[in-house]
Amino acid sequence: MAEYKIENGKAVIPEGTTTIEDYAFDGCADLKSIIIPDSVTEIGEGAFYECTALAEVVIPSSVTRIGNSAFLKCTELKSIVIPPSVTNIEDYAFQGCANLKSIAIPDSVTEIGDGVFRECTGLAEVVISPSVTRIGISAFEECTELRSIVIPPSVSNIGRKAFANCTGLTTVVIPLGLSVIDERLFYGCTGLTKVVIPPSVTKIENMAFDKCTGLKELSIPTSVTEIGPGAFAECAGLTDVVIPESVTEIGTATFSKCTGLTSMEIPSMVKKIGMNAFMNCTGLTGDMVISASVEEIEGGAFFGCSGLTSIEFLGSVKKIKENNIFAYCKNLKKITVPAKKVDFYKKRLPEEMHGLIVEK
Repeated sequence: MAEYKIENGKAVIPEGTTTIEDYAFDGCADLKSIIIPDSVTEIGEGAFYECTALAEVVIPSSVTRIGNSAFLKCTELKSIVIPPSVTNIEDYAFQGCANLKSIAIPDSVTEIGDGVFRECTGLAEVVISPSVTRIGISAFEECTELRSIVIPPSVSNIGRKAFANCTGLTTVVIPLGLSVIDERLFYGCTGLTKVVIPPSVTKIENMAFDKCTGLKELSIPTSVTEIGPGAFAECAGLTDVVIPESVTEIGTATFSKCTGLTSMEIPSMVKKIGMNAFMNCTGLTGDMVISASVEEIEGGAFFGCSGLTSIEFLGSVKKIKENNIFAYCKNLKKITVPAKKVDFYKKRLPEEMHGLIVEK
């Protein structure tokens, strides 16, 4: 393995070097700057791992690969230019570079690896080139200064948690061509106020927008057929959501603790309402109509919806898994059921609610 000298905080890679080897400067806390010659084509895995004093790096246009964890935890790194020769930025390459302010992804790059900019808490500006097709798992997770991001239409795959806990993010436009909004993709993005979901999306995965407490505007296109468990849980800022007719199941805790939600219409194609689906949606008021298509309601589905005053069943729900689906709905005065179905629902609802059941 090559040995590199550091003098007065500066290292010079010798001319003719083609690869900066794996972990070449691992943990060199006194390294402040480095000169990389044009002969270098690869920066190896962990090459500058935890070089906590390194503030600036110029990557020459000869480099095509930035290895896994190459600049991981270079906490003082403030700027870096990725040249158009680079085709591969590997996983965690810049994770934990807390002082990195901006980054531009060149047209030569087609994938942003897993965790590449994770915990870059100072990163405020990102330009993603239209050549990028994939953004990896946790790629920008916990980039708390990131305010907005334009994801080009070339991107067809965004990994789970890619923007999780980006608390400063206010708006995002999801590109046309994306078919799945992956698990926890925007989890904990408390500053997010508006999301535009394109008609290419068919599935919103588990907890995709969980704890996006500032989210106020949301439009779910008719292309969506699945909304996963906890997808919009604790989105306290949401007041109105239209679930498209294409959806057949409202999953576990999908809208749990959406305390600002004032109305909800169950689509006519929904067959199942999952456990705690609307638990503690205290802002829901007035009537709740359960469509005739619903065949199953799981425990706690409307638990703690204290603003509801009446429930109307348009059909016969075959399976009510637990008798607490309306527990702590303290203002519930009436449960309307179809003709000749009073006994049917008395068998499925707790005895203390039998007096509320009336025939339509």
